[in-house]
Amino acid sequence: EDLPAAYKGYYFPAEAETKLMNLAKSGNEEEALKLLDEIYRTNMERALPLPLLRLLVHDLWGSLVKLAEEIRWPEEDMLADVIDFLHAANFDSFEDQAKSFDAIADTYRQICRIVNQRKKSRNTELADGILRYIHERYAAEDLSLTGLSDKFQLSEAYISQFFKEQTGTNFFEYLESLRMENAMKFLKETGAPIQEIAAKVGYHSASTFRRAFKRVHGISPTDYRNSLEI
Repeated sequence: EDLPAAYKGYYFPAEAETKLMNLAKSGNEEEALKLLDEIYRTNMERALPLPLLRLLVHDLWGSLVKLAEEIRWPEEDMLADVIDFLHAANFDSFEDQAKSFDAIADTYRQICRIVNQRKKSRNTELADGILRYIHERYAAEDLSLTGLSDKFQLSEAYISQFFKEQTGTNFFEYLESLRMENAMKFLKETGAPIQEIAAKVGYHSASTFRRAFKRVHGISPTDYRNSLEI
């Protein structure tokens, strides 16, 4: 009843709501807050009447409640906090609406940070799993990005990029370094022939092993073993 006879309505189209929720679900705090600020400024420039501004604020809170459920926000009190906020707020002035926008922005900020914490936790878990698998199977001649892709159900391209991001080196360099590290251990602690050590660390031929060893350590396996006897 308080609305004027003619009005254009507030700006919060379905595509803006979808984009805002997707940005939050991806943890993109900067872009989510930027879009929220755009929604706020656009509506302020329209000089909305207070009743319409109230509807907009409630609409934004409603989106947050839906979003919290979609991401399974662990804080069970979130919905209760929203209800308490809405119940306590007077919404009798434009200043009250501005405060509500600030509270909405803070909630989006919290959600983005929770999402990023989860992503970081999942990344750590995945990285640990990949490294554990490599260390357990480094001696297998067929250990490859294809094998890792099949094991962890991720594309080879993603595994390759993810591994480089997490370890600072690519998969093949890491694997070769691990094999050479163990080769040095076998050369130092056993009298096993070079051919046998090569097989133990994942090389099908002694010549391939010798070339890799010299490339990494700057010395041949035989010369390294002999140096230990000096």
